[in-house]
Amino acid sequence: MALSKAPAVSHTRVDEGSAGQRIDNYLVRVCKGVPKSHIYRILRSGEVRVNSRRVDQTYRLQEGDELRIPPIRLADKAAAAPVPVGKAFDIVFEDEALLVLDKPAGLAVHGGSGVSFGVIEQLRRQRPEAKFLELVHRLDRETSGLLIVAKKRSALTVLHDMMRDGKVQKRYLTMVAGRWLNQQQHVKLSLHKYLLDNGERRVSVNPEGKPAHSIVRLVRRWSGYSLVEVELKTGRTHQIRVHLSHLGFPLCGDDKYGDFALNKQLEKEGLKRMFLHAAKLAFRHPLTDQAIELSAPLPAELEGFVAFVEQTRERESMAKRFELIVFDWDGTLMDSAAAIVRAIQAASADLGLPVPPDARARYVIGLGLVDALRHAVPELAEKDYLAMVERYRHHYLSGDHELALFEGTYALIESLHGRGYSLAVATGKSRKGLARALEFSGLGRFFHATRCADECFSKPHPAMLHELMDEFGLGPDACLMIGDTTHDLQMAKNAGMAGLAVSFGAHSVGQLLAEAPLACVHTPAELRAWLEERA
Repeated sequence: MALSKAPAVSHTRVDEGSAGQRIDNYLVRVCKGVPKSHIYRILRSGEVRVNSRRVDQTYRLQEGDELRIPPIRLADKAAAAPVPVGKAFDIVFEDEALLVLDKPAGLAVHGGSGVSFGVIEQLRRQRPEAKFLELVHRLDRETSGLLIVAKKRSALTVLHDMMRDGKVQKRYLTMVAGRWLNQQQHVKLSLHKYLLDNGERRVSVNPEGKPAHSIVRLVRRWSGYSLVEVELKTGRTHQIRVHLSHLGFPLCGDDKYGDFALNKQLEKEGLKRMFLHAAKLAFRHPLTDQAIELSAPLPAELEGFVAFVEQTRERESMAKRFELIVFDWDGTLMDSAAAIVRAIQAASADLGLPVPPDARARYVIGLGLVDALRHAVPELAEKDYLAMVERYRHHYLSGDHELALFEGTYALIESLHGRGYSLAVATGKSRKGLARALEFSGLGRFFHATRCADECFSKPHPAMLHELMDEFGLGPDACLMIGDTTHDLQMAKNAGMAGLAVSFGAHSVGQLLAEAPLACVHTPAELRAWLEERA
């Protein structure tokens, strides 16, 4: 509908392409340049009629509806520059309901925010006969690859529902700086959008943001670079770029979240764009329910950079022995064994019970609190259990602010996290106690999952490890349990998982070696060296 300085009543019939759309959204689309406030005013006043009747703003148009739109006067505006026809897009799939094209890098998907036109405007210019063409989803301007465009509103509505429900599988290829180690890793980090002072949009990892889930799979690795495939389970703005950058693996050529010094070097080596390509799509056809699987090869400039890296960098073996490393807490990461012994002994004395010797009190470290107290103080009557727990917690918590991580532990966990391992904790502590320890130590942000004895069976039952393997989708051969007690090593055995012993915690070397661990290391430095060489 054309609008001019000599306005007149407009009559139009709703076609298939507009059927199903709310009338307010329809008017915003066809009355370009008219303020939304004016659109809603003419709807409320009844000046807009459908089949000669008044309707409210929520009415959904039906094919064949007759619309009356009142005269709308607009001030003269400078004529917009015409959208160039441009080069025809590479169409990967098309039928009467939708099409999928291979978007080139450097072209926005639509105009706006300083961009006069994008893919959808050019596509409409190239296909003037098309009654309906609308984007189903978006790609960043710098990203190339598969983009879905609906040719019918009925298809658009269903595809939007499928996107929201996670029924459209989207996989991207990207080259990152660094040695990505895990064959597969789930990244679940909430993302928050904000604006810079200049109005430019940015995204950061923030627990107060919206949930975001990416699955990263290793494709190929060289010295200093890794080619990975990323499957999006959610579709947040800049999700792949922010998730990987936050983990220490910036996308090559990313001018917003990347390594800017590296990007300058990459330009000299031939990479003049961000290495991110929407490579695969899989979904059911919105109208026929037919399975559709599509792929788009890397564009020439990205394929050329892969070839350059292949020629100039040594390719590394992708074999990695373990993908998930599970740590015990007390006596393994935190130097707390002596404090636990003292708290058990003091609680026993408070209740007039025989004080257990150091060896017996130390032996129960790692068990859940119920089992630990019953083993350490066999004289404890059932009726006195709650009082014993209260006295133990009183003595332990009165001094837990003085506890510290073993020397080098923070750097070890940070390093493993940065190298792409999935990290977890399986502990005899309570959930409340572990939360307190993670916050106090600053290690909480590095662990992807945790299990505690007050919400699961206590060690050496394998339930905690079974739950962790299920959560990460891994078998026991891909997992390693590290602990300072025989309870940790027995739990690993019961789960079919390898165990690694540390002798600087609660149990003696002899006790630990009796459980036949992969090795028994004696200092945190030895632990780090073993993991770097053999994990």
